[in-house]
Amino acid sequence: MPFPRRAMLALFAHPVLAIAQGAHLLRDLRAEGGAVLTHDQVRALLEGAQVSGVLPSTGRGTSLRYAADMTARGSAMSSRGAHMKAWAKWSVAGDGRLMLNLQIANGAVWSASMYVATKDSVIYFFESLDDAA
Repeated sequence: MPFPRRAMLALFAHPVLAIAQGAHLLRDLRAEGGAVLTHDQVRALLEGAQVSGVLPSTGRGTSLRYAADMTARGSAMSSRGAHMKAWAKWSVAGDGRLMLNLQIANGAVWSASMYVATKDSVIYFFESLDDAA
């Protein structure tokens, strides 16, 4: 099952981003002055950034450095809890969704698609722009 429609959040300390669980709805974030990032804003945020934390769609820890050539390298936790080398290809769709295809050394492959929003130097990841459950 993909991650819930509630947001995952990351504390923003560019170029290091730490992902943590969040319980924010997009409508609440917008009401508080938050905004969904555009294609160009997402690229600018991620290029050169180190992102560490739990990947929303897998529930496993990752630490990746996003390169301008649309690749990322680092580590991810295997299903047995071991940290292993990881690499990924990433892109940003025209509507601003971050698309991530991650592979770890044991051969496991994970994919994620998420919208990125910000408020007060914090970034949030959303599966959908619709707050419906």
